[in-house]
Amino acid sequence: MGNLVNIARQRFGLLTVKKRVNILDKKRVWWKCKCDCGRTSVVRSDQIRSGHAKSCGCLGKSNLDSTIHGHTSLNGYRSKEYQAWQNARERCYNPKAVSYSNYGGRGIGMHSKWRHSFTLFLKNMGPCPSGCTLERIDNDGNYELGNCRWATKQEQMRNRHDNVWLEYHGRELILTDWARELDIPRRRLAYLIREKATPMTLAEVVNEIG
Repeated sequence: MGNLVNIARQRFGLLTVKKRVNILDKKRVWWKCKCDCGRTSVVRSDQIRSGHAKSCGCLGKSNLDSTIHGHTSLNGYRSKEYQAWQNARERCYNPKAVSYSNYGGRGIGMHSKWRHSFTLFLKNMGPCPSGCTLERIDNDGNYELGNCRWATKQEQMRNRHDNVWLEYHGRELILTDWARELDIPRRRLAYLIREKATPMTLAEVVNEIG
């Protein structure tokens, strides 16, 4: 009899194992799998666990899938783009994820087509530039086309939902940028603006410091 280790609900490459399938094969075990491209297939246990089966067969069948394969490691799912996609899904739908409370816990989700297809996610987003990570433009919006981009760490810092934006002389910048531009220690500026018993406006801070 084939290996009876239960691999249901586990991921291997682009495949998510759904359930064991009863086939008249006394020597091997077969599993029904869902591929990220949307197709289902029945695959032998030994092919899945050895890494030989990484998809329903779609990899290599089209230029798009060749592009996807080019953005994966030998294991078929360790690329930077894939990890960004997978981590975003975890934050949105896995209550055990460290950041779930800031994402799924407050209603942030992923468009259904992206959620079930890394293929489409990569096609829409393209390769991740060096030094960038996945960012939502609207921090209260979902992971979906039009609200996501590859952004640098500095760009993401400026887009945090808890940033303090200050207006001075007709310009609006975050507190960190004003501290740098006005040559005021950030901690001191933060104290005067937010934490002092009687908070000051940025204009008042500038006048006081001179």
